[in-house]
Amino acid sequence: MSGYSADHIDAIFEDTAVMDEAALQEQLERFSEQQPALLSYLMTTGETVLDENERELLLFLGMVVWRCFEKDVEGELSGEAIADAEAGNDRLLEALVSASIDHQGDEIEAFLDDYPQDHLLALIEDLVLFAESDKDGDGSEDGNEEDDPAEDPIRDENRPWLFVFLKTVIDALNHARSSDTD
Repeated sequence: MSGYSADHIDAIFEDTAVMDEAALQEQLERFSEQQPALLSYLMTTGETVLDENERELLLFLGMVVWRCFEKDVEGELSGEAIADAEAGNDRLLEALVSASIDHQGDEIEAFLDDYPQDHLLALIEDLVLFAESDKDGDGSEDGNEEDDPAEDPIRDENRPWLFVFLKTVIDALNHARSSDTD
């Protein structure tokens, strides 16, 4: 089964990005009903690593990923299926954490030849790894303390973690999608 098209993914991302608070809450409730273990993973993973802004971004992007797969995955993912997907990403996380920001893309390419959801992963890669980075660690892009830290809610040291957490979600859902069509 082929991966989702860039148009499909972009439409879901854009639709989710413009939702008001009530619509997002409604989506979150549907997510909780359809994939409780996956939502639990997103809400608890990285608790000791991610700050509040990063956790909110993880949940938002996780919801976008789930919405991409929503119509194609029957039944609930198990905690075991998510743990298996997470374990499959351990080497990638180690490589990304040890790589400099400038070389993380190279590390991803080495691990992801023929990835089945390449367009979806490319969106996550662009939003998480290659968004403007906080070079001096103070929450600003250029060292100016008056810049708005909310413009980039991801600290550089947590970019690999967010990427791998979201890839785990993609992997678990993609595996379930593939299993449903067999």
